[in-house]
Amino acid sequence: MVEKKEFIESILGDINYQKTDMNILIVDKLIKESFNDIKYVWDKIPSLIQKLEHLKGFVGISSSQNLFKISFDKSSLSESAIKDFILITEKWSSKYKISLIKQNKGNKVLFYIK
Repeated sequence: MVEKKEFIESILGDINYQKTDMNILIVDKLIKESFNDIKYVWDKIPSLIQKLEHLKGFVGISSSQNLFKISFDKSSLSESAIKDFILITEKWSSKYKISLIKQNKGNKVLFYIK
């Protein structure tokens, strides 16, 4: 259990979430419901975060689905930056064979990691 808790705490650190008991329970539930191999997926997340940083992109916990999400601060992005965000995210997904669900909500685009 300690190793699992440490892994979950490292996930929370990667996505800049507080390491509270509630967040640990939420991530544990996401892992159980959504991933066959979370360690494979999570090993690739830091590279995506780094590639999206200049676009104010981030990986977080969805409040509407039991999934991790990839999104950005839409208030600061131009149309070309949004296209870059989509391209970078899709290339990352394709390179590592990580399944994503893409959603367009008005001028907001986000991906869920499945």
